Amino acid sequence: MKILHLPILRASGLLFFLIFYTFTVEAQLVREEFNQISFIEDFQSNSGRWPNANNADNLLVIQKGAYYMDRMNNKTSYTILPALDNELNSFRLLAAVSVDQSLNNESAIGIMFMIQPNGKGAFVIEVNNKREFRIKQLKGNAYVNISGDVKSNGWVKSNSLIPGDAYNTIEVRTHLKNYDVYLNTEFVFSFSELTYKSGNIGVILGPGTKGKMKTFEIYLLNKIGEPLVINTKPGESSLELGTEAEKTIVSLKKQMKILVQENDKLKAELEKKSNAFDSNKPSDIQKAMRILEDQLVLSNKRIDSLEKAGVFCKELIEIGGGKESNQLLIQISDSFKNEIMISEALRRKNQEYEQQLKAVLLENEKLRKK
Repeated sequence: MKILHLPILRASGLLFFLIFYTFTVEAQLVREEFNQISFIEDFQSNSGRWPNANNADNLLVIQKGAYYMDRMNNKTSYTILPALDNELNSFRLLAAVSVDQSLNNESAIGIMFMIQPNGKGAFVIEVNNKREFRIKQLKGNAYVNISGDVKSNGWVKSNSLIPGDAYNTIEVRTHLKNYDVYLNTEFVFSFSELTYKSGNIGVILGPGTKGKMKTFEIYLLNKIGEPLVINTKPGESSLELGTEAEKTIVSLKKQMKILVQENDKLKAELEKKSNAFDSNKPSDIQKAMRILEDQLVLSNKRIDSLEKAGVFCKELIEIGGGKESNQLLIQISDSFKNEIMISEALRRKNQEYEQQLKAVLLENEKLRKK
């Protein structure tokens, strides 16, 4: 099924039809895999990428592993842009957010993407405290709803969302101007829009909204032959190869071995209890864990390759390899540092899936007792 959303601006001709019209469909449009980590924020410390504020309109602060956000202005929304130099076109963006109960019907937290340089265009996927989501597009100075209808003002009820102030994960995957929307790993909506080639990303607070965010992640398409790049914190230095690097390699390999064992344990538990579930959520977790397993395999291979490259580079320097060898050594040390961040990110993902499994088990048990 296709639904045609008519914008306020009317224009004749096929070209204007293609540029200004948005299609929504019920099937997934984006099949690409986004396994290359570009940016991960878990708010365990202040990375310097998120603004702090304490004024009449906003209270924004990082503490206790979350980004606390309080929009005290009850009339207008507020956009938060992290300090990232990213003009993205194909990516997977997700954020885990919690929205407190509010008397304001527009209270919500969402992700904002394809933000145009002039601030006159963007997409928003937002959730509220009532198991509802809304997708809308900024056109000029006004928003046009992509989801829902006029009566609901774009809001759509979804069983994929957890009610109350629990964390819900909002996710969008986009490629070639197609967009798939997921809530807590479950596919809920797709649309196509041909206007934007690329754009910035951020977070949006609805008027009178209080809540928090515990993760904000960006993944890119893997491109053969290109090195993995992760945005590190401003001012951080690279890991130097040598005795410390050798210790790092041993530590990374040990961490990866533990992660593989934990992942296998979770898979076995899911397989054992899969027949007892009344929902599709376990299979969704299984799919996510298979992606994690692939990432573990790739990370192990990268660690082995970096170890060999480091040894070779050191040998070149010893025989007078010159400036180029030193530069290569710096690149390898940076890659080691990235791999440390990947290892930590994968560890957190493993913990997240374990918590999701426990939550599904608990929910299933409550349903069976009714």
